Amino acid sequence: CNNNLLYLLNKIKLASQKFGFTFFLDYGTLLGCLRNGKRIPWDIDIDIGIFCSDIKKIYSALKFLTNNGEIIQKKSPLMLIYYLSKKNNLHIDIQLYKKIQKNNKNIYVTSYSERIPTCVLPEEDLFPLKEVEFEGMKVLIPNKSEKYIELNYGKDCIKNPITKHSYSDDYIKNGSKGDLPDMKKWEKIKK
Repeated sequence: CNNNLLYLLNKIKLASQKFGFTFFLDYGTLLGCLRNGKRIPWDIDIDIGIFCSDIKKIYSALKFLTNNGEIIQKKSPLMLIYYLSKKNNLHIDIQLYKKIQKNNKNIYVTSYSERIPTCVLPEEDLFPLKEVEFEGMKVLIPNKSEKYIELNYGKDCIKNPITKHSYSDDYIKNGSKGDLPDMKKWEKIKK
């Protein structure tokens, strides 16, 4: 699974170079990158951010991105999902970040869906994007990644993970439980 997810990420990286759009690591993928330069082993996807201003370039890259049977679906106005195939759920969540002005400051906003609140990145926390090593490839991350991740996952989450995040458990509404795997659910999946 990890190799297939990295295949998708590498394909996005090649498309970004060929078609001229920018992407950066986001959410749990960024957290794993900050911890040890790799995906969190029990994470089921890769998360990236792309700017809405690049949407035409992304649509130009669709044929390239899907030429081996991969699929791109629009999940919400600010989210695309890039699937490996119709036969499995391996995917990359592509958050589309829209630039807006709030209180005379530029901020970038995105949202998983209407049900999940908007994520906000102030321009000075996002830029300049920094290049880092992730899973053996050079990628970009937000300028103040640590601050951004701690706002989303809690203080000291990079150094000291304690429990699991789960969208299916509606952690945003009910409060974060961290990001370690739920071993009972894992045991069911393994059987």
